[in-house]
Amino acid sequence: AGAIAQFLLEPNSHGRLFGLGQLDNPVVAALVFSAVIVLVLQMIIVEPDRRWRIVGWVSLLVVATAVYLTGSRNSWISIACAVGILLLAHRIEDRQRFIAGVVALLVIVVAGVLALMANEASREVLLPRGDSFRLDIWAYAFETTWTEAKWFGFGILTPDQIPVGERVFSHPHNMYLAVFFQGGLIGLALFGLLMLHTLHTLLLDYHQPSAKLALGLLALALVSYLLDGHELVDKVGETWFLFWLSVGLALGIQWSRFADAPD
Repeated sequence: AGAIAQFLLEPNSHGRLFGLGQLDNPVVAALVFSAVIVLVLQMIIVEPDRRWRIVGWVSLLVVATAVYLTGSRNSWISIACAVGILLLAHRIEDRQRFIAGVVALLVIVVAGVLALMANEASREVLLPRGDSFRLDIWAYAFETTWTEAKWFGFGILTPDQIPVGERVFSHPHNMYLAVFFQGGLIGLALFGLLMLHTLHTLLLDYHQPSAKLALGLLALALVSYLLDGHELVDKVGETWFLFWLSVGLALGIQWSRFADAPD
């Protein structure tokens, strides 16, 4: 609410909402606000007290408005996937049907994005800043890492600025490429194993509300990381909300299962 008030009272030259404090970047702010949407929606679904659900709906309206005002198309698409998967998780009891529903949802989202890209007018709405040099950034990050450090990467402390023409971008703008740049194929494989194990754990205990929440947050992360992402191991910030919270929930669920198992 504070960020919205600041945006309305003190318009900036970018025409986009910036968050407060460490969220002073519209993309980062949009991703964190999107994670809050998932958390609030989970509360609305599971909270038995009607008064708290009303608070949740008001909060949802405020935070969704903030995400819209950031103008981050990546967050718009990512939160649509996350909300869809969270709602599917709560509405579908059978795990196999849920997986089929997720596949269908992703197909619909991809088809919708491609349809919007095919039309010039809608493409300008979806990509008002073009591809923001994403293709050039990704090509440079991949080719440099593959040529010079494909197995172990350049290390997490190595600056990962990407030069494109006369411009220099601060990072690869894709978490999977960022992990590859910093950790090489080995680091990327470990990241993949961590994601697969987390998903496997969450699906094993699919009936638990915390597993459904983690699936929604993980969906937000894995989709948004296609177009953004910098350091997987970083301070407590957007990466914690988007990815490590889901991993932590999965660890808690797995620990509870082992703790409850008979000796």
